[in-house]
Amino acid sequence: MSEPRSWSPPAHPPTDPDRIPALNGSHLFAAGRHASEAEGVRAFLSITAPASLEIGFDHGMCLLDRARLWPETLQLGIEIREARVAALPSLPSNCRAWRADARAALATVIPPGRISTIYVLFPDPIWNDTVRARRLLFSPAFVALCARALTPTGCLHLATDIKAYFEWAGRLLSAWQPTALPELGRELSRRERVCSRDGINIHRGTWQRPACP
Repeated sequence: MSEPRSWSPPAHPPTDPDRIPALNGSHLFAAGRHASEAEGVRAFLSITAPASLEIGFDHGMCLLDRARLWPETLQLGIEIREARVAALPSLPSNCRAWRADARAALATVIPPGRISTIYVLFPDPIWNDTVRARRLLFSPAFVALCARALTPTGCLHLATDIKAYFEWAGRLLSAWQPTALPELGRELSRRERVCSRDGINIHRGTWQRPACP
């Protein structure tokens, strides 16, 4: 039986997208295999169709489910763990999985204003105080990168079982407009299955990006 998890945000998260440590490695997208993968993602997103992005797709159950349910929509999944990407089955033509740091990808590869919906389902909150400010996904800088990637009416959807993390993200998204949940599909993520089994509350929210000044 799992228990609800406690968490507190780092004292000094990165505020400038250019200061996110992940971006120090973004030059990899300009050389060798990484460049080829980045070009493949750019070509995939050049297809004329609405595009959604799932950050940290884990086992890919939700990503694949959405791709099969809505073949008219492009589904891009980004996952930092190579084993998770390698373990995926054959993907439908409207779905692409990429091993990358989402923050670097948002800043350097994904075109501005291209993504309709960003899904962040049960992100790792980072428990180690010595690394969490560097590796924590949600930060002011990450929110700025998401706003850059989204269409003018695009939205970000977050699900987590950690109340403090949800509240932290809500504060970072305070300039965004709360909106209705996007299409979620039929499949549950691995963590959501655990929460459902053990009666752990899930916190969900969807926010539409603010209008450009």
